[in-house]
Parts: sequence; structure tokens; C-alpha cells
Amino acid sequence: MNNEIIWSCLRFDELSTEDLYQILQLRAEIFVVEQDCAYQDVDDFDQGGLHVMGQLSGDDEAQLVSYSRLLPPGAKYEGASIGRVITKKSTRGGGVGKTLSIEFASVLQEALAWQGYYDFSAAVSANVLY
Repeated sequence: MNNEIIWSCLRFDELSTEDLYQILQLRAEIFVVEQDCAYQDVDDFDQGGLHVMGQLSGDDEAQLVSYSRLLPPGAKYEGASIGRVITKKSTRGGGVGKTLSIEFASVLQEALAWQGYYDFSAAVSANVLY
């Protein structure tokens, strides 16, 4: 098995059904189960966002191991926002989260042409993780 992480950034309408399923599955695994954060995850902002995904390549299909959602300025907050930041527990400690932050910073500058401030939101109980 190849352990390379392939990074991509897709608009909602570019996500495959499998991509969307893996995103929602990983978000539930981390936020609902691991962090015990009960909130409305599917919030009608996904459709207007960019989805940065780190997928561990394998023999059969890629497994989502890292993810974040970026929203353009004005979509949810005055500035651009970064949310739903996830690194799968089994891949933590190997620099995947750091690479994810580099990826979404690049997207903020290139795809969103955003040089201003951004909002980074996390559940209060999860702030220690970031």
C-alpha cells in the first residue's frame, strides 16, 4: 500500500458522491463521536465552500484522512472562514495537520484571492486540539 497523501481542493458541485460520503463520515467520526460535540454539522454552507481534502492513496480507493472547509468572505462571516478542520486520529502526529494548514492557506490566497483576515472557528471544548 502506498502511504502518499494526495491533496485536492474541490467546490461542492465537483465532489463525487463518495467524496461527500467520506467527508460527512469523517466529520461525524471526529466531531460527534470523538469530541462529543453535538451541533448541526450539515449547515447549508457546504454548497458555497471549498473542500480541502487529504486522501491516503491505497490499492483500491483513497481514504480521507484530513479535511477542512473554506468559505469565502461574506458567506458566514465578514472575512473568509476556515472550519471543519479534521485530521483522522490514526494519522495524527505525522505532520498531516500542518500540511493541511499549508494547503488551506494556499487556497485562501490563490482560489479565494484573500489577503485579509479570516475566521477560524472550533468548538470551545476542542480549542485545545488546535
